[in-house]
Amino acid sequence: MLAPQQSAAPVLLLSPDHAGSSVPVLVAWILLDHGRRRWYAPLGAGLLLSLAVMADSITIITGIMPLVVVGAVRGYQVVIRERSRLRSAWYELALVAAGLAAVQAASRALAAITAHGGFYVYPVDNQLAPFGQLPGHLSLLAQGIALLFGASFFGDTAGLAAALAILHLAGVGLAAWAVCAALRRFAAADLVAQLLVTGILLSLAGYLFGSKAGDLGTTREMIAVLPLSAALAGRLLAGRLIRARLLQGLLVVLAAFIISLVQVVAQPPVPAQDAPLASWLAAHHLRSGLSGYWQASGTTLENDGVRIRPLAQAGGTIVSGDWEAQSGWYSPARQQANFVVLTDSGPGGSMFPSPASLRTAFGQPARIYYVGPYAVLVWNKNLLAGLG
Repeated sequence: MLAPQQSAAPVLLLSPDHAGSSVPVLVAWILLDHGRRRWYAPLGAGLLLSLAVMADSITIITGIMPLVVVGAVRGYQVVIRERSRLRSAWYELALVAAGLAAVQAASRALAAITAHGGFYVYPVDNQLAPFGQLPGHLSLLAQGIALLFGASFFGDTAGLAAALAILHLAGVGLAAWAVCAALRRFAAADLVAQLLVTGILLSLAGYLFGSKAGDLGTTREMIAVLPLSAALAGRLLAGRLIRARLLQGLLVVLAAFIISLVQVVAQPPVPAQDAPLASWLAAHHLRSGLSGYWQASGTTLENDGVRIRPLAQAGGTIVSGDWEAQSGWYSPARQQANFVVLTDSGPGGSMFPSPASLRTAFGQPARIYYVGPYAVLVWNKNLLAGLG
């Protein structure tokens, strides 16, 4: 976690920021760890997870499901295997109730926010992948773990960078050791270790068997494996590493990680991709327009005088954007837009409208300009009136 590879940075930071969504989950586990079976611990953890689900529904997999599963397993051990009274398992049942209540509270809160004109959070995709895609998903899973842990040296030329990446396999090894140790004695493990290893396995299974896997960029869907594994390894292996006198070797690895971090930080900054476009639009007095999701907000941020709003495409119809957009931006009575920015490269799909759909929606443009990789289509009317 200290020294991610430069090639992993886009995956680690790509929105939605699933790495950041692991923070409230880990804070909830800290609360349970220090709560020591007090009534407020499940309540506080449930509130934290409810807020986390509102922000990013992937925490249902990384936080809610582990809490419900582990609470149910521990309750079964108390009531069935130990043959204790049901009230003896009140804490375990409270964990299950806290997880289920967190999902309901988050769902109701989000529904109320949306109903009052607020934001909408897309739910977690619950589709399972066809059986024929599983081998490809398994390959992506292995590559993704190496990338997230900074150990992706495949295809690199032999040299310092590849050597530093290979050293990152130490982190993968520690994570695998911790997971195996937790699973081997799962029934006897403490609550937090059970929650961590369950979250790791559910994240991996969700990526492997789900429909999100497509390329290395999609491995952000299982990014929680990195912080959860780090916490689990620290919790279970610290004493073992000290007794095995491995700390000196790990200090050498840590020094190599710091060198790797310095290499990434020392890279020269990349110029903002949309800065030339924003300057050109401002110079040509094109202030209010539309574009695909990937160009709109970035270009707007590059120049305070330019406003570009995201479009979407539903079938063959051009509609207002629904990702990180406000409905008030598209009111033809209050806002203006007379141009569309297109690019010949970039992601496809509904957030990348095609020229044919634009002509259908708005007619033939009056002028077309070419600015680097962009095409700027200009009309002599307010395009917002033609949105579906």
